[in-house]
Amino acid sequence: MHHTIWYAAKIKSAASGGVLDIPGGAQNVGTMIQQFHDGGRLCFNQYWYFMDVDGYRIQTLSQDQAGSMYSLCNDLVMVPAAPPGLPPGQPSKVTLVRIQDARDGWVIHMDAANVAIRSANSLRTIPLALDLTNGDPHDNVSIQVFGDNGGINQRWNIA
Repeated sequence: MHHTIWYAAKIKSAASGGVLDIPGGAQNVGTMIQQFHDGGRLCFNQYWYFMDVDGYRIQTLSQDQAGSMYSLCNDLVMVPAAPPGLPPGQPSKVTLVRIQDARDGWVIHMDAANVAIRSANSLRTIPLALDLTNGDPHDNVSIQVFGDNGGINQRWNIA
């Protein structure tokens, strides 16, 4: 199974239809990722591109593709922001860092309908998935990683 991305894509919640968004197009390290309604083609703060573990841009996603997700508006990398000492399986916000500070990446797992986006580091312990907090359909809801439970709030469409 493959999914082709020509340059950058929006990542849309299968639960709510909202997209991953950088509030106000912030350029700051540490900015938390949120869900927001799709602002159309000119909202660059809602576009992401994918790089493989060797640093090459991914144009065709493959099953269980590993790599990093970069923001098109600021070239910062989306990562789980787990504070030190957080017990495994506990929710953690998702934030932006510079690539040299990224300590985790993502694995894209596809099925027929959509994808699960999982923390690469967590696959060795308790898998954590990109998660729309409580499946909340509203704007400005923080995105988190949470124990992978296969729920619709952990399923995404890439377009």
